[in-house]
Amino acid sequence: MKKIKKSLVGTVLHIGKPFESHDGVSLNNRFMCIFSVESDHLMLMPMSAFHSKEQKNQRLNGIVNFEYSKKHGNTCDAYIKCNQIYVLRNEDFNNFDEIKLSRKINKEHFEKLQNHVKNLQKDSKNKFFKTVVNFKDLPRTIKKEQINKRKFDDYER
Repeated sequence: MKKIKKSLVGTVLHIGKPFESHDGVSLNNRFMCIFSVESDHLMLMPMSAFHSKEQKNQRLNGIVNFEYSKKHGNTCDAYIKCNQIYVLRNEDFNNFDEIKLSRKINKEHFEKLQNHVKNLQKDSKNKFFKTVVNFKDLPRTIKKEQINKRKFDDYER
């Protein structure tokens, strides 16, 4: 199994495989920021796009959110939810086609994100959620190993 590289920190990845959020909601097609690498795990923070100017103002007024928009090098206006950490196992990162690296966050902006999270952690009023990414076992999502063992004609994507 390939070891996770520390250089992935600050990278955005896309998870196209369904998994459950910290509050029990089914998530799919989510972009996540790789905040840190600990042992054989990626520590991820979820990202969400703004759908209106009103929503943007509302979300950025929340202290736990951190802006990551076009002006910072993102492909759309979005934010990172700094009070949620999702733990992704190295095995899952390496074995699923539905997990793809997308882009790297600008180094200066990522350092601002790290400082923002440190400041949030200092305040005991902020509530943090840590959740292990558990993928739902659906027939349309198949591990890479299984794909390689199947005949091409048997596999439809």
